[in-house]
Amino acid sequence: MEPWLFAGETDQLSNLFEVDLNIDGVCYNSVEQFYQVEKARYGGNLRGVEVLMSAQSGRAAKIAARSIDFGNLAGWYPEVAQGVMRKALRVKFSADPFRSLLVSTYPRLLAENVVNMYWGIGLSPVDARRFNPAQWLGHNWMCGLLTEFKDEIRQEKMIELVPECSFECEDEREVVFGDAGEHGSSK
Repeated sequence: MEPWLFAGETDQLSNLFEVDLNIDGVCYNSVEQFYQVEKARYGGNLRGVEVLMSAQSGRAAKIAARSIDFGNLAGWYPEVAQGVMRKALRVKFSADPFRSLLVSTYPRLLAENVVNMYWGIGLSPVDARRFNPAQWLGHNWMCGLLTEFKDEIRQEKMIELVPECSFECEDEREVVFGDAGEHGSSK
């Protein structure tokens, strides 16, 4: 099965896709804007925070970030960076239509088809190797986080479908499988 490839501001799975996010009482226009602002804040560049907050889109935030001196980012990768991205993605994918879209990708492997070696698969959108996970060059962290959420949502949906039940028995019975047949029997 081919991976589910996505990239760019027109793809709803992408961190560049425009969506109003309210995170800790502050409004952001995309996951990308939140991520870049937090990166500048972590590095101590308050002017960079201002520049990034004025970006009109995720793409604009990404472009602006290329010209910002983020300062000291020691310790940013991977734990802090992933934690920041996780926070924004959790907000974005907590509601429809994004929540349903994410679940609909099951069981395919997600792949952010960008050259970025951390967040993406490290290949361009036209590289033939993009269809073969064994040939990916990047870490694909974005899709690791999205898969984490997809699995959580699917688990929640399964729990919703299972009626309340109890596994307590009044007597002690042991179910034996194997020689007793396909369905087992009580002993």
